[in-house]
Amino acid sequence: MAEFSIGAAIATAGIGLVSGYVGSVLNQDRTRRLDRDTFGRALLAEMSVLDAKVHHILDQFRDMRDDGYRDDDELELDLSERDLAIFTSNTAKIGLFDPATAEAITALYSRLRSIVIDLSRFAEWHEAKSSNASRNVIPILDKLVDAMVRLNRVYEYVSGETLKPLDRLSIWKTDQIETVKSWLGRDKANRPKTPEEAGDF
Repeated sequence: MAEFSIGAAIATAGIGLVSGYVGSVLNQDRTRRLDRDTFGRALLAEMSVLDAKVHHILDQFRDMRDDGYRDDDELELDLSERDLAIFTSNTAKIGLFDPATAEAITALYSRLRSIVIDLSRFAEWHEAKSSNASRNVIPILDKLVDAMVRLNRVYEYVSGETLKPLDRLSIWKTDQIETVKSWLGRDKANRPKTPEEAGDF
């Protein structure tokens, strides 16, 4: 009888340990999912703003390419490190996403950071009426087109891991997709490879 009691106690303790472990794992998974969703929604909001800003700057560089660069034009190159703040302040959370998504996010923001530097230099050249400005219109335009492709693809990836399908349908902008297709069509001769062609995704 005593042996039975001891065995039952051991079994009960074992079940308790397993249940506690499973419960801990489930809680961690729930917390991780909540953190990912919260961070994902913040990134989506930031990327929506970035999409509008990059699009506006891209329009200006297309005009410079098509109509010719003029050093007396007024430019609105409103893109800075501040616009990348959510990603920059939370790089440790990128691992919450699927590895492919995390890699795509990192590559996108690396490209955007490079564009911020290029635009800062371009603004200085433009103000100084330097010939460097006209020589860099096409290279910067190519980077902007590539950034638009990446922005829309990463937006889709992140929303796929963060939002419910109905939310994705209501938030995702069809005109963004059409805009990218339009840019790729008209800029095909001057654009860099798409992420798929380059093997970045």
